[in-house]
Amino acid sequence: MQEGMIQIGKTLMNDGSSILDNLITELAPVRRDAKGNELQLYMLKFDFSTDECRVSVDVNEQMSENSARRYCYIGSAPGANSKQWYCTSGNSFYHLSETIPNLCELDLGDELNSKLTFIRDTYFVDLGEDFKSNKNRYTFHVGLLSNDNYDIKAYRDTLRDLPEKEQKALLKKEVTEAFDQYLAVHYGMKLQKNFGLFTILIDAEPLCEREEYKAAILKEKEGTSGKQDNKKNLIEGHCYNCGTTTQLRDDIIIEIKSYTTNLYGFASGVDKKNYRKNMLLCQDCLNAYLAGEKYVKNNMNLSLARFHVYLYPHFIWGEPLDREGLDIICDRIKHKFKTISNVETVQQLKESIDDELAYQEREDETCYSINLIFYKQAQKATKIQRFIKDVAPSRFDFIANCLDRTQDLYLRLLGGRTDRTILNLRMIYYLMPIRLDEKNEAREFRNLLGLYDAILSGKLLKKQYIIRNLNACAKVIYYEEKGFNISGSELEATVVRGTALLKFLEFMQLIKGGVEMEVKSLHCGDELKEFIREMGYKQEEAALFLLGTLMGTIGVEQYKRTKNTSSKNKPILNKLNFGGMDKNKILRLAGDVFAKLKQEKLLESKTELIYSDFTELCTPQLSNWGLSKEENLFCILSGYSYTTRKAILGKKKENGGKENE
Repeated sequence: MQEGMIQIGKTLMNDGSSILDNLITELAPVRRDAKGNELQLYMLKFDFSTDECRVSVDVNEQMSENSARRYCYIGSAPGANSKQWYCTSGNSFYHLSETIPNLCELDLGDELNSKLTFIRDTYFVDLGEDFKSNKNRYTFHVGLLSNDNYDIKAYRDTLRDLPEKEQKALLKKEVTEAFDQYLAVHYGMKLQKNFGLFTILIDAEPLCEREEYKAAILKEKEGTSGKQDNKKNLIEGHCYNCGTTTQLRDDIIIEIKSYTTNLYGFASGVDKKNYRKNMLLCQDCLNAYLAGEKYVKNNMNLSLARFHVYLYPHFIWGEPLDREGLDIICDRIKHKFKTISNVETVQQLKESIDDELAYQEREDETCYSINLIFYKQAQKATKIQRFIKDVAPSRFDFIANCLDRTQDLYLRLLGGRTDRTILNLRMIYYLMPIRLDEKNEAREFRNLLGLYDAILSGKLLKKQYIIRNLNACAKVIYYEEKGFNISGSELEATVVRGTALLKFLEFMQLIKGGVEMEVKSLHCGDELKEFIREMGYKQEEAALFLLGTLMGTIGVEQYKRTKNTSSKNKPILNKLNFGGMDKNKILRLAGDVFAKLKQEKLLESKTELIYSDFTELCTPQLSNWGLSKEENLFCILSGYSYTTRKAILGKKKENGGKENE
């Protein structure tokens, strides 16, 4: 993982740019509101005077694509408990509380330190040593802006009987709301709505332009931790990346941390004192890593369903010589990933495949693999959920082609809209039941990320494992269980897409496909025979699929009476055990289905022939049944969903192509 980041960083620094230039966090100058409308963002500048007791805010500058670079925005200090002292921030509260006091603790030269101390003592209120952190001890004196009698100390006194944690939360809310109200009254603007960046000026000069400030950033980022004697941070050993023995650093501060620092079993010699020896970088490789890491965060930060993903190349040979070449390769990687993840239309999928074929006809002088990091942002820490390494770019093309094959097959077998895809990697997220937390984020994600890993890396899967998860989806949907990623989905659509997933994995050669059975002797009709043949069903699977189609026929009739699309209003599904169907339950179900066909007056020539085929296929296998109870259930659900989907599409045609179930 580290080598790929360093390769990117060295490419960026080949053009002579400084390490600071490559640490900028890029920001969009606009934001979308709840209705999807673009909203222009502004800079908010705190201008502190040291010649007189005067502070002002400037809200007139619109943000542009260059704002983050102009005001040296490098994000926030890494780590949840790190002191925030960067003078340009995306969070206004840092400047309303701790930024200035934390800057006072740095060695920025006598002149600048004197000004910062004056600002802290003049424009900030000290709430007392009871609060150990500057974040809570100091607060901006909002009353100086509006010349009123706003007294935060008096408010703090009213909170002294509360627990410290409650005091901190209430004080933060009070100061933020007071400042927000000032902006609303005087400028008609709101912190969260109108502003994207906040920066500090001293005597009308941006602090970010001061050389002392820039030097402090480099001291921190290059591993000196703000110390004056750099030699104290240099140790003996070998650079993890290049092997050099000079200028080695172990005090590495990075944002995407791929190694552990709290499990002694991974420490050198199983000694916690030697832990840092496992990750040493020389100064050049450290600077390159920092630059590469920021490039990945700025340019290669994508999403897959509700997961965040960093992906980036690891060059085996033919590294790009400049930023332009790197951008071209990374844009191609993003395009490939977006195609297999989020493509919605058949036309987009086919165009992407054609574009890739055209690209491959041109000479390509680089060879690289792709690393993917699934991560979750927890406060200021980047928690890696799954690291998938060394994926060949051609794997993305293979996935796209298998998705295309799946699409063509299902259009032929089931029909439906010819412009919409039946499956992509994002849709797979809704085929694995995952519990969500109160923020609607995945709590149980390992199974799904394991499936993505297998698809991307070519690892074999067990078909029973996939079917078990698809059945669990059906159970959640049928019983309308809450708190899952699939809550509120439709049973028929989920099962149809589940059968498509199985075919896709078969095309990907990740699960073993079935052997096509002889269907000529069946009497169920050409469409059903073709489906059975294409799915590679063996006799037991074909029998249960046909039984499921009869349940679907009954379900359609029951729907017509209630006009309610919920599967709960189709009583025939009550005959299923969503925990699995063993052989005895199947036989009872077959009897119930036959009786229900007679009751609903559906026992006609077509349904009689289907039931006859079911009997002829099922009976000889009873003594040596080869399917698990989970497979039995899914085959029945597949048949039910097949018939239901056909009925929906037939009704749609009757209504002139309008969506109508």
